[in-house]
Amino acid sequence: ALELEPFYAGAREGLSLALAAGGLRAEACAAASAAPAPVVEPENAYQRELQRRDPAAEAAIKDICRKKKAGGATAPGRRTR
Repeated sequence: ALELEPFYAGAREGLSLALAAGGLRAEACAAASAAPAPVVEPENAYQRELQRRDPAAEAAIKDICRKKKAGGATAPGRRTR
């Protein structure tokens, strides 16, 4: 689908979520960020729908691609006495 319609945001989001579910986090982030920039404004409903992003999928991809803090889960914070 992405070869036929490179601006198809729904397919790109689906691919990213599928890669992330398979444990390929880096590839998922790369697929999500590889969306080409539209050259012109969409002229009709079909073109607008291709570029529409799903807010829930976009939030999930943002959460997947967010940099994790190293050691936060294993090392407790310092306590003062």
